[in-house]
Amino acid sequence: MNKYIRMILLSVCALLVLPTVVWSQATSESYGLVTGGLVCGGGTSSSDSYALSGNVPLPATGMSASDSYALSGGIIAIAGGEDITFQPILPPIVTVPIAQRTVKVAVQGGTDDVTGTFHFRYGGQSAYSQAAMTGGVDDTMRYIVSADQLNVRAMEYYFEMTRGTRTVFLGNPVEPYQFITEFTNAQGQCPATLPNARFRIVGVPVEITGDRRISTVFEDDLGAYDKTEWRMGMYVTAEDQVAEFPGQTLVQPGQGYWLIARGSKRYGAAGTCQMPNFEDAGVQYFRTPYELEPGWNQVANPFPFDITWTDIKFDDNGNIVDSDDATVVYPEPFAYNGGFAATTVIYGWNGVFIYVEKADVNMLWPYKETDIMPIQSKETPPIAASATSWQIELSLEANDGIDRSNFAGVRIGALDGPDCYDQYDPPPPPDVTQLSFELSGNQQPLRCADFRAPYDDGAEWQVIIYKAENRKLTINGLDNIPPDMEAWLILDIGQTIDLLNNRTIALPNDVISARLIIGTSEYTSKEVSEALPDDYTLYQNFPNPFNPTTTIRYALPTDGHVQLDVINLLGQVVTTLVDEKKSAGVHTIDWDGRDGGNQTVASGIYFYRLASGQYTANRKMVLLK
Repeated sequence: MNKYIRMILLSVCALLVLPTVVWSQATSESYGLVTGGLVCGGGTSSSDSYALSGNVPLPATGMSASDSYALSGGIIAIAGGEDITFQPILPPIVTVPIAQRTVKVAVQGGTDDVTGTFHFRYGGQSAYSQAAMTGGVDDTMRYIVSADQLNVRAMEYYFEMTRGTRTVFLGNPVEPYQFITEFTNAQGQCPATLPNARFRIVGVPVEITGDRRISTVFEDDLGAYDKTEWRMGMYVTAEDQVAEFPGQTLVQPGQGYWLIARGSKRYGAAGTCQMPNFEDAGVQYFRTPYELEPGWNQVANPFPFDITWTDIKFDDNGNIVDSDDATVVYPEPFAYNGGFAATTVIYGWNGVFIYVEKADVNMLWPYKETDIMPIQSKETPPIAASATSWQIELSLEANDGIDRSNFAGVRIGALDGPDCYDQYDPPPPPDVTQLSFELSGNQQPLRCADFRAPYDDGAEWQVIIYKAENRKLTINGLDNIPPDMEAWLILDIGQTIDLLNNRTIALPNDVISARLIIGTSEYTSKEVSEALPDDYTLYQNFPNPFNPTTTIRYALPTDGHVQLDVINLLGQVVTTLVDEKKSAGVHTIDWDGRDGGNQTVASGIYFYRLASGQYTANRKMVLLK
């Protein structure tokens, strides 16, 4: 069978099997086309010398490349119409400064009107906005992206172009074109000012270009480092303390920092928008470049938009797990706003504390903006007071800060050790006071709530109190405890306090822990008696030297009359601080450097003398101004 006959049979078979409309175009300048019956297509003819007749298939894609053959019989008209092409005049991904940009699409072929739609969204968003394009010169459609439309988030976009009845998409919602923005320090600023003179956990969600030292990133916005004007540091898990600037020198994406400043200031950095660097199951993430450590970790959102906690994942030694996997991480992050609260959303430019249970874990932040309303709560749900369910609240106030919502009590189902009611309590900012509970057996981490199973005799809570000056402890809800029980606080300095008669307590400066005792009179009297001092003691004042106030502490093994005087170098009584009966225990009193007539005394050496029964003692102190 010669080649000509084979070609005809193949054409007939194709017509019988694949009766399909052809969407291709003939470009040869030397052959002619004659219409005929329905033609199917597929493949390409590449011969330079043969002739075809009958119902000849045109290729569904591609074109005929012959320059010399003729086609006759059975060929349908070209289904694609005029030759129209659209071409964007920009690379698919381009880094641009924050400034006005013009995007263009060149149009070739056809004579109908052209319309274009510019679809765009910002990095992390799911929905696109759209805007109409306008006509330009030489059949070019364009859209002007204003400088206000570009920011520290990447812009993703695609085009929808129409001429006549033909509509094409250049790019698409799943694989869009991108503007990756680059910006100056002035353009890369946090949109919200810092709260005046209050700590926050912050992050820098920018791919910083150049010097990443804190002195470069922050001092150009906040001024030369001055702890009276602004102060920052980073919590170091292994050391359980804050490393303060300038000791902590480099800014890292995903790392959280304590920051406080006066004057409602802003901060930022020059760089490019932070982009995802990891993909799992088709979802893009930013994988922290460092491993988290077992214990508390101070982290920050690496993107400038809000992220839902439940969308975050963790890389546990190559195993990708959800944020509710309790074997890897405590299933709640804690934000700080003058006090800690569990949160459902981590804000852009902000950070949180998370508690990690194991080593070699990396955090995966989703490149996805949250669509839920944030909820922050440290509150323990209220319960109706009864013999089997009650709670009291401890609030600690110092200077301008207050730590509320610390709960002790009993609930059915609670344990002496950790349970679902014992909420975690992250470490506080530098020099900010905080009250926490240490669970039995010194089990970590510290908690802001500690509930026990119902009991008939009594129970003890170990209270940790961070140091600060002028601390005031307030106890609320004592009316909730059973009527046959008492409540006592035994400070680590030996002082015992009957809480039913003293619900607001000024804490001595050197107190760092206490025992909370709640139980029957028989139970509490035993605990309190064992805490009483065995002998009279007059302790050294604190601080010493001092200006303008110092605290004097003394211990009494029994009840008795006490007189405490301040005496100058001439042996004269400057003022009498105490002259009354006191109960057994440890007591404190402050002296503000004033005499009995409320006049400020001069700098110098003074003595304080304690007399109670047959006991007398003297100690020296220094007032410096």
